[in-house]
Amino acid sequence: MEHRLVQRANAVPNATAVVDGDASISYRELIARADILVEKLHGRSIKLAEPVCILLDSGYQQIVSQVAVLRAGGTCVPIDPSMPSSRLLAMLHDINSRFVITSRALADRVSDFGVIQVEEGTAQNITLSETSPIRIQAGCPETHRSHIFFTSGSTGLPKPIQVLARGILHVLASEPATLLDSSDRMAGVISPGFDFSLFGIWTSLLVGGTVIQIPKVIVTDPFALSDYLKNNKITVVIIPTALFNVIVLDAPIAFRGLRHVLVGGEAVNVKAMKKVLINGPPGNLWNVYGPTEATIFVTVCRVDLAETQHPRISIGRAFGESKIYLLDEQLRNITSTHQTGEICVAGPQLSSGYLNRPEENGKQFIHVNTATLGEEVGKYIRLYRTGDLAQWRDSSGMLDYIGRADKQVKCSGHRVELGDIERTLERNAQVESCVVIQHKQGDSEVLAAYVVPTIDQGS
Repeated sequence: MEHRLVQRANAVPNATAVVDGDASISYRELIARADILVEKLHGRSIKLAEPVCILLDSGYQQIVSQVAVLRAGGTCVPIDPSMPSSRLLAMLHDINSRFVITSRALADRVSDFGVIQVEEGTAQNITLSETSPIRIQAGCPETHRSHIFFTSGSTGLPKPIQVLARGILHVLASEPATLLDSSDRMAGVISPGFDFSLFGIWTSLLVGGTVIQIPKVIVTDPFALSDYLKNNKITVVIIPTALFNVIVLDAPIAFRGLRHVLVGGEAVNVKAMKKVLINGPPGNLWNVYGPTEATIFVTVCRVDLAETQHPRISIGRAFGESKIYLLDEQLRNITSTHQTGEICVAGPQLSSGYLNRPEENGKQFIHVNTATLGEEVGKYIRLYRTGDLAQWRDSSGMLDYIGRADKQVKCSGHRVELGDIERTLERNAQVESCVVIQHKQGDSEVLAAYVVPTIDQGS
């Protein structure tokens, strides 16, 4: 990834890489600011692939920090600052993080760690060389662990998922990423702790485009967002399904004129998709699917009005060298249409597994004899069991998503384990027990907790 970024930065050093409020950062300046943080990390003897927490909101400081960690040879661990402190600290200890890149305002939350203040790399006192070429620093291979993202776990503790650079690059080497170019302006709307953010950041940087960070207050206001996208000449947006549905409800023309709109994170609403296509269609509307364990997304479907005539919007087909299998409970391959099976993913986008979770790795990342899949005899293939259920729609390889096989649900684009929420609530001294369910409220899926309070024995 660093090789590609440096190549692009040398080709268009003065092109705008990131716009965030009043800040407009060129590719040369992006690298220069990142390299100040690289020096700080080297000064603290960062190790190869060492996890470095990035405790920052979305925006140019987040992007500068990710570039810095990769150029230092480390692993980016982006965590949303809204994370409760107790959970944040548990995550950092879980991955044995020594360093945290954060802002002055947030530094006290992680004072027990080696804090590097991002302002050191984003202050205005840098000198830019207009003639010296930008050089590769770490030069890590595609097998490098570039990122760690946390997802909910059945034990009540988040699981650290190790994402490899090759997985990100594989997504960027296929449609719709290959349809983007240096003229594109990518909307920044995704939380940095969500792997979808990788598409928004790295697709743009590696084609020489521009990331336009959208203020949170704008993102959650459908009419303001519609105006912002138009006024800032945004051409591409990747957006969680839940947010897409909310925007479309009030402003179905919000995405009119964009070149590409990618929607994913949970099952899409057919009515919402149809509403956009009728009232204000972008050039291309995509439904994308994939767990973090398979890096960003692993199937894509270009949605048109004909697709909205089906009961479900298809999640499409796998792309590139990635492959989808539907397996029954005995791990037998399902090839017939309209028979439900578990989605299992193979290929270069697979995570290297959960960090420090050998038991869960053994359950979720399995090796299957290819002969049982109707393929070549005598070989084994590594699969990730998603826990998602689907059916083959037809012989063309189109998949229809059915739902979760267990208690995990999708909420606002994030995978959430209901048991995780229950256990967290039950840690409260005032809660004796509880159960959390997901139910439909209008066109939205909401979570509800039913609590049995602790009885005060002294009353």
